[in-house]
Amino acid sequence: MGTLYMVIYGYIPYLVVLIFIAGILYRFISWVISSSLTGLYSVAIMPNRDDYIKVTREVLKRIFTFYTLNTNDRLLFIGSFLFHWGIWVVLIGHLGVILPESVLSSFGITPSLHRLIAYVAGGIAGTMALTGLVILTIRRIIGYEVRVYSFNVRVNAPKISYLDDYFALSILLLLVLFGLMQTLWLHPDFEATVVPWIASLASFKPSVSYIAIAPLITQVHVFLAMLFIAYFPWGKMMHPFSFLIMPTITRPAIKISKLGAS
Repeated sequence: MGTLYMVIYGYIPYLVVLIFIAGILYRFISWVISSSLTGLYSVAIMPNRDDYIKVTREVLKRIFTFYTLNTNDRLLFIGSFLFHWGIWVVLIGHLGVILPESVLSSFGITPSLHRLIAYVAGGIAGTMALTGLVILTIRRIIGYEVRVYSFNVRVNAPKISYLDDYFALSILLLLVLFGLMQTLWLHPDFEATVVPWIASLASFKPSVSYIAIAPLITQVHVFLAMLFIAYFPWGKMMHPFSFLIMPTITRPAIKISKLGAS
């Protein structure tokens, strides 16, 4: 058992980081050197006087409000809104696990307050993320309707879904579910298990004895997190970062002169 723990929680984390970095670099390089346009320029050419700040603000508005999804696909809007906002708060909350207690204390966050915040904010955010994922999963399995002009069009989602879609949803569902179970019921002592384990990895002196005494659900949650991190750059989950090199942001507006103009 000791050897297995050392491989999974002592060596694989470094491999996961390498795969993640290599995947990020590969995706960005492939986007940059791609000969095809990936943004709105491939849809239409229209006079555009907006500067980079206005265009970037519009893209960020779409990312954080999902307002473009509201009128066409209500389930997609609700599921995406709940999942994304829930998971963002959860990820921010994970900083409390990584940061030492001394750093949290400098912000006035005592251990008891930290546990209260994790229970309340983490519980609400985790429930939001899980609810959104369930909605998106059901939508993926049974299909959905979208409104196109004045018509309701039924989309047979299973026929246009790939293994990648179900793989990502499955990992995320398990990750969020196990994380929520820890937050609401188990209340594990991360300061004695996960925190020193991460610190040992950061110092390149991995000690799996800390993670070995953590609850089984915590160990599975950590393993699934590593699996998801390694998968992230290679799947559709990478899509939020594509806006950084969208032609609508990184290229100047196409200037069109009226016919006959001098």
